[in-house]
Amino acid sequence: MSIDEWWPRLSPSTQASIIANNGDALSDGIRDEVVAAGGLPLRAETGEEETEGWFLDDAAVDWIEARANDEE
Repeated sequence: MSIDEWWPRLSPSTQASIIANNGDALSDGIRDEVVAAGGLPLRAETGEEETEGWFLDDAAVDWIEARANDEE
């Protein structure tokens, strides 16, 4: 399922949190809501603490950035 299909299923507070922290690891609660909405976060384990966790893919991060900037 593409992000334009599952994004509207997220609560406004979750959308705002993802926008504010776009590209960062997702908290467990936000990851669970994204999965329940149909998104598929990716697991990153590089051994570097700041890159461990669940992330949205690059296309989703770009989509969110464009939406946050009112771009098409």
